[in-house]
Amino acid sequence: MLMKLYDSTIIRATRHADGTEQGRRLDAYDRPYNQALTQLAAWPDAAILSPVTSGLPIRYLGDLPDDSIDRHAALPRRHRVAIELRNDLIAREESQSGWRNDWLRCGSGL
Repeated sequence: MLMKLYDSTIIRATRHADGTEQGRRLDAYDRPYNQALTQLAAWPDAAILSPVTSGLPIRYLGDLPDDSIDRHAALPRRHRVAIELRNDLIAREESQSGWRNDWLRCGSGL
C-alpha cells in the first residue's frame, strides 16, 4: 500500500511516510475503492473488473496477492482487464474530463 522502494529506486514521495500517512491513504483511497468494487461485484452477472493506471513502468495485471483486483476478481474467478492510459493523454484537466466522459458513455449501456 505504501511502497518506498521500486525496482531498487527510492520513491521520493513516500520515502518519509509513516504509519499515520499509511492510515490516511487507506481511509482516503484504498477502503472507499474496495467498498465500491464490492458493490459493483454484487451486480448480477458482474464479470469484469478493470484497474485503470497511468505511466507504470511495468505491465500491471492485477495479480499482486491481496490487492484489490486479486480480492475482487482473481480469487472469485471473475474476468478482468488492465487498462493503462498514456500520461500525455491525461496530463491536462480537459483531457482527463474527456476520458471520464468517454468512460461514462461506455458504462451507461451496462
